[in-house]
Amino acid sequence: MKTLYIHLGTPKTGTTAIQEFLDQNSDVLYKKGYIFRYMPFHKYATKTRRIPKRRNGYFLHGDKQTQLSDPDANKKLLDEGLRTIDNWFREKDQ
Repeated sequence: MKTLYIHLGTPKTGTTAIQEFLDQNSDVLYKKGYIFRYMPFHKYATKTRRIPKRRNGYFLHGDKQTQLSDPDANKKLLDEGLRTIDNWFREKDQ
């Protein structure tokens, strides 16, 4: 059975250090059957809103700023995130 691990954390709890470690060791992890990837949400960054590449959980909480201009934006974000994860599950056969 496939398992999805979601790594979330509030600021200043070491999440960046853990994600950097996973990123630096992604080849070794892949050989052991684990996939560490970035979600594509940094593409939504604007001049006033920075979304770091490592912000994998961004789609889970949405964005208040975007919600004001597009009420369905957070739903679209959630759907895109879940679709991305589903595609990754389908791609990996282990």
